[in-house]
Amino acid sequence: MTRSLFALSLGFGLAAVAAQDVFAEPRRACAKRPVVLEALSARFGKARQSIALVNGGMVMEIFAGPRGTWTATITRPDGTTCIIAAGTAYERVDEEPVPHGAPA
Repeated sequence: MTRSLFALSLGFGLAAVAAQDVFAEPRRACAKRPVVLEALSARFGKARQSIALVNGGMVMEIFAGPRGTWTATITRPDGTTCIIAAGTAYERVDEEPVPHGAPA
């Protein structure tokens, strides 16, 4: 039991460190924002679906295409945009937020 808990906590710890590394210094495909947006739009037919602020003054955005492909980007304060993830089966969901303390 103790061994399983140790392995589980080690796994979560490594995932947290990896996530911090991605946001701290993205090592993905990066270019100036207009270049990345043009590629996503013109070459892949993707449009922005959501946007959020991230630690360090960065902006995270999700772009999706008509066939369900998606791309997540991070834009740093200096205007550099990096692709941090991509995938398939994107589905738009319009759910109302659950008030804090209410059952989900």
